[in-house]
Amino acid sequence: MHYKNNFKNSIAILLMITILLSFLPVGAFADTADITTKTPQQLAQETTAEIVKYYASKSSLTSWDGFSWDQLGGLKGAGEDLQSEKWKKKLPLWKSEDLTDKSQETDYAAKILGSLAKGENPKNLWNGRNVVSELQNKQNKEGSFGLSNSHVWAMIALDAASGEYDVDKALNHLIAQQKADGGFNFFGQDGDADSTGMVLIALSNHQENKNVQTAIAKSLEFLKKDQLSSAGFRSWGTESSNTIATVISGLVAVGENIFTDKWQKNNKTMLDALFAFQLDDKTFMYTFPSKGEPKKSDSFATSQSFIALGDISNGDSVWKRLDKVNHSPGDTTPNNPSEKPNDDKDNPLGDRVNVHLRIEGIKSNILDKDINAQPTKGKVTALDVIKKALDAEKISYKIPTNQYGAYIQNIQGESAGKFGGYDGWMYLVSGKPSNVGIGEQVINEGDEIIVYYGMFAPDTLVPIVDISPSSPQKGDNLEITVSSNYFDWNSNKDVNVKVTGATVTFNNQEYTTDDSGTVTIQAKDMNYGEKYFLKVSKDVQDSYPRIVRTGEIPVVYTNKTDSTGGNDNTDPNVKKVSLYVKGDKGVILTTKQVELRKNDTPFSILERELPGQVQFSGSGSSIYVRGINGLFEFDKGPESGWMFAVNGDFIQGSASNYELENGDSVEWLYTLNMGKDVGDKNTSGSPGTIVDPVKPGEVVKPSAEVQKAVSDKVKFTTKSILAQDNISDWSLFALVRNNEKIPEKYIDSLKDTLKNNKGEFRKITDLERTVLLARSLGLNPLNIEGINLIEKVYNHSNLEKQGVNGVIFALIALDSGNYDIPAGSKWTRDNLTTTILTYQHSDGSFSLAKNGESDLDITAMAVQALANYKNQETAQKAIDKALNYLATNTKSENCENVAQIIIALTSLGITPEDSRFIKDDKTLLTRLLSFAREDGSFSHVKGGARDEIATEQALTALVAYERYLKGQNKVYFLSNDKLEPKPEKPEVPSGGYSDEAEISNWAFNSVLKAKEYQLMNGTDLVKNTFEGKRNITRAEFVSLLLNLLDKKENQKVISTQNNINKQNNTIKQNNTFNKVYKDVKPGDWHYTAVMTAREKGLVVGVSPDEFASQKPISREEMAAILVRALKLDTSFDNDNTEASIIKDNLQISDWAKDSVLTVFKEKIIVGDNGYFSPKKPTTREMAAAIAVRLYEKK
Repeated sequence: MHYKNNFKNSIAILLMITILLSFLPVGAFADTADITTKTPQQLAQETTAEIVKYYASKSSLTSWDGFSWDQLGGLKGAGEDLQSEKWKKKLPLWKSEDLTDKSQETDYAAKILGSLAKGENPKNLWNGRNVVSELQNKQNKEGSFGLSNSHVWAMIALDAASGEYDVDKALNHLIAQQKADGGFNFFGQDGDADSTGMVLIALSNHQENKNVQTAIAKSLEFLKKDQLSSAGFRSWGTESSNTIATVISGLVAVGENIFTDKWQKNNKTMLDALFAFQLDDKTFMYTFPSKGEPKKSDSFATSQSFIALGDISNGDSVWKRLDKVNHSPGDTTPNNPSEKPNDDKDNPLGDRVNVHLRIEGIKSNILDKDINAQPTKGKVTALDVIKKALDAEKISYKIPTNQYGAYIQNIQGESAGKFGGYDGWMYLVSGKPSNVGIGEQVINEGDEIIVYYGMFAPDTLVPIVDISPSSPQKGDNLEITVSSNYFDWNSNKDVNVKVTGATVTFNNQEYTTDDSGTVTIQAKDMNYGEKYFLKVSKDVQDSYPRIVRTGEIPVVYTNKTDSTGGNDNTDPNVKKVSLYVKGDKGVILTTKQVELRKNDTPFSILERELPGQVQFSGSGSSIYVRGINGLFEFDKGPESGWMFAVNGDFIQGSASNYELENGDSVEWLYTLNMGKDVGDKNTSGSPGTIVDPVKPGEVVKPSAEVQKAVSDKVKFTTKSILAQDNISDWSLFALVRNNEKIPEKYIDSLKDTLKNNKGEFRKITDLERTVLLARSLGLNPLNIEGINLIEKVYNHSNLEKQGVNGVIFALIALDSGNYDIPAGSKWTRDNLTTTILTYQHSDGSFSLAKNGESDLDITAMAVQALANYKNQETAQKAIDKALNYLATNTKSENCENVAQIIIALTSLGITPEDSRFIKDDKTLLTRLLSFAREDGSFSHVKGGARDEIATEQALTALVAYERYLKGQNKVYFLSNDKLEPKPEKPEVPSGGYSDEAEISNWAFNSVLKAKEYQLMNGTDLVKNTFEGKRNITRAEFVSLLLNLLDKKENQKVISTQNNINKQNNTIKQNNTFNKVYKDVKPGDWHYTAVMTAREKGLVVGVSPDEFASQKPISREEMAAILVRALKLDTSFDNDNTEASIIKDNLQISDWAKDSVLTVFKEKIIVGDNGYFSPKKPTTREMAAAIAVRLYEKK
């Protein structure tokens, strides 16, 4: 007997949480007295209203340049009617010539989204021009709309305007850009929070796609790990309001509730982090100013924050809330011709429905009754049922309505938020959460509604109650087990937990569940022939319940046994299936008609009808039945085991992954020879069989056809990866192990990374991966840039922070070069292997967390680590058990599963052709190749999108296999690889700097030349430092600029704080300037340079009386000053396309756009892979490179 109200984790949970949180109090704001009673949505709404007022006041000024497309979106998202008199005369007047053949996809996206926000139809702009169609035509045959940023915004815009494009190809192209860490980035190997937020918005329109669901899940995990202690986010090392706002918009778009504990840090929410950037006038600054610098409003930061706040208030992205197609005046065509207007005449009243309603309060049940509800407009909603019942029983309640619809605030005096957190009223329909509010949830005949007071899982769980035996008879004790399923956001997996300390009330007696969630009721306590009822609860004094109380569950304790082991239900309305179980010696269960319950499978009915007699491994949809009634696989020989058939057909796959239908016939049969004796034609499909396993160490070569297929695929995938602009670390590793020549830039990049981070990595697995990659590239991990990476591994303080993964790859990394581990180290090979073994389950599997869910990938990786210790008895036993688990649990495999198993087998010297791993007549190699795509990459699932993680792991597996065939070292054993000779310390040129080791390789010569040309000196003449990685200030850049301009006239301003006398002797004396800036005073080292540049008309202050000397100069500010100083031509001819390929041009301020395009075109400031990064500061070494480039430019 199995009763459950089971949380099936889906988008429904996320949307339900969003709805509920519209009325729950926000603990994260408890330190601010005046807002403790306000919800996050209320705070967002209030701030949104203030920003609307700000824009209204700004737009009334004569200097106002008009709204940008994103500001229009923010206003529309705030509920403003931009066609009203309030705004109509202030809207930007875009012209047809603004979009030309040279315009980027992002320009089209901006016009489409801005037009929709204004209330215009982008399919009919400027007397009939269809901008949507033009953007659609820019999609290439691979599905791309150009570079990543352009692609994302093109998808967002086309979805908003109901555009027609190849969505599948577009999604595949976008998902293929996902980085190994789960994030997205428009360039670089690691994910970026800002880029990931944008991508989530684009993906949010397509969440029915399984590949999209997987990509979103990976992105959420990345963002969770990337979140700062402030609860905010950073992009390229800088925390900013822009990045926080973009992440908020992305999370809200995919239905994520950003106010749950999951997204809180130090009791702060993302909204707290965003508000930290808000100024008194309600606008936002981009980032925090340097010490002593004033706070400055930023228009782009304000518009992005404005949009995010509107998204919070409305529970969805503004770009999804725009009218699908707006119309020009007089256009009466419906947005969707297939949609009819909502008319009561089209919705006649339907039939009444009979439902059951149960309301569980904080301390006790409030209501439990059947309801006959009258439809409203042809349907019955949860709101109809709840209000009808409460009114009839005269129970007080408060059910207000907000922008999400109706929600329960109070029932019988019990108000949401009573205990100061997110506790409140929630509801289930037939055991499942809803994805809409109570006013929208349609109720059908026979549904059960459970309204309960509680919290989100795991704080309040929905119980599953198992009663064994299901039909107790004379002499049987009654065993009751309470468990629950919920989705754990930290591990990103479904979790099943036993509920300890729950109260089971039976026959007026109370029992408490033990650590296994079980209570046992002795047979002597039963009166035979009577019907009993049990209830389960877990109430806590002065707090909310920890599980949802159950209703009464009937138990009939009989004193008569029938021939089928239970009473047959003859009700013709009950859905049934038949069950038959036969062992090698005879029938265990004769054919029996059993009730078919929702989501029943061959496994669930077997376990229910033979309680305590079914032994299995695995969980969820990958359960494998090992034994029934004491008869196990292999008991009768190497080809023996349990199989099942449905309607006479033997099913290849897990018995827990096949959903039964009414009338199905299920047979469980024990085979002695892989199914031949029981009539299975597919004799290779028997689970758990072992046929002539290949001995370890014996190299077995496959057919020439398979070898060629593997070799060709390695070459094709290698070519595909090498064609990429940026190659991930694991892909580099696989390429090197395949003897591919790697561009030197990756070695330089690795060295630069270690210079910058001093060998300190956020994740232990990043450190371990770097050890393997460095060694494969010929570097010595014992000394790279003076850093001993090996020591950092064996003395790491928390290898298990990421679970067993960190321990596994610590052992692999240390063994890769046979590195010595000194006595007294925190980790040795012995305690590493011992620790790994503590993560193994009795069925041979390993899990990421101790006692966690079995994981195929982790199990295979554990085998890889233990392979070097197979001569040790304990390790060999663990390996044998793990291999058996891997061989019998490949039912729901993906590319990464298969790849890791191949690597594990080759680490042991076992061929992947081993018959234990044959499935459906296909070996591991054949199955791995089935995930290959035509472009050389691999997909996570068959037929899926390009997946970088799948590709890098598949290539590693294929390379490992080829090395196995050739008798070469295992893929992770690098001890015999030649190391790069230890480089001698470079000779310091005359006039070098004491900190030149910190200067990037690409900038080193430029820094020295800048000094030689007397353009730029160091920052401390005594210490002789340059500080190349520090951001150059506005004052320093002005000094550098004047040196560059006055070079030929020998009037130089040396950018050194300790060289004031020389500066004052070379140019105009301080006292000849009029006082202008309050923060630039006579005597300041930069006074002369700043005032001279001002007189020349090269620079202006950030305000009439402030220059902000010590503030870092942004790249777009630098571009504007250079164009002004060098008198560069900012006009472009139509044939020049170089200036139109800046990928992030939407982020460039309008006042700087021409300047940025000019310096980009002239290659004065070249950016990175087509990205200009206009808002980012410039380092001193970057400035030196730019200055030298200009000085040497003819």
